[in-house]
Amino acid sequence: MGGRRSTEALRKLCQMNPSQALNIRAKVVECDLPGLGVAPTLDYKPDTADNAVSPLVSYVSGLLLGTNGKIRTWFSMFIRNGQLVRNTDHCLQ
Repeated sequence: MGGRRSTEALRKLCQMNPSQALNIRAKVVECDLPGLGVAPTLDYKPDTADNAVSPLVSYVSGLLLGTNGKIRTWFSMFIRNGQLVRNTDHCLQ
């Protein structure tokens, strides 16, 4: 539960100071907080009207196609755990 609270608190701080959101997103890779890496990316609204590539697509592609196997592993675990939670919630309904 503490990780979720920390993620929500940092996400609120990113919303309060959007200019630092991408810097925080870069730091969460070092701290193994994939949920926090995705959250500011979803909230980020670029100043340009270029919608050719979503910032989320760029971020996730960089994580998954990068050379660091540890980062790929923890991000894939984050996705897998999210799917398990969603499937468990769906089965309970």
